[in-house]
Amino acid sequence: MSSTPACPSTTPAAQGSAADPLLRGIRLSQAALFLRGTPAALRQLASLDLTPDLLGGRPVLLEAVRIAGRFPSLRIIVDHLPFGEPLPPGALRQAAARRNLCAKISHLPRRRGVEVILDPAFYQSLLDPLLDAFGQERLISGSHWPVSDRTALCLAAFDILKPISAAKAGGRTRASSGRMRLPSTVRCGSRAEAARHSLAASRPLLS
Repeated sequence: MSSTPACPSTTPAAQGSAADPLLRGIRLSQAALFLRGTPAALRQLASLDLTPDLLGGRPVLLEAVRIAGRFPSLRIIVDHLPFGEPLPPGALRQAAARRNLCAKISHLPRRRGVEVILDPAFYQSLLDPLLDAFGQERLISGSHWPVSDRTALCLAAFDILKPISAAKAGGRTRASSGRMRLPSTVRCGSRAEAARHSLAASRPLLS
């Protein structure tokens, strides 16, 4: 869904993303947020209805809150939640107040020893704060493939999320019935397949 230019202010990269229906934004590292040309690049992304998705783990969330406040017309995605370390106090409360700030759940499977934990109940304490902060319209899901293969196969995250999303859709998060929209079959054996999978899977967590 995104490209990663050498410099975030590279105009052709942003224009190319706008012209290609499969590329809907530009991925930025936390370090790129402090480059001189970044504010102009972010304004350009907003004008093209494109999205920066931000890498950097725990520290990037508060930077994302700051940027969302400075550029209220810019849709922003924070990548690879839930992080492996606790968030700064109040970070989710601040993120919740920025309606243009979204989060991607793509760092989900955890291990206990050598075993991947597949019980959805284990993940409730990680996911409930995100659902409460961002709501169903500001959360998307993704596999983080191929990096996620270090912990579990890419389908494991969706096997964990499907019953949770179904329960939320039928409970307090949404009164009407709903399911996470996922492809029925996903192959992650190549980058081309992963790109198609990412595009299909990166949709609202609850719909």
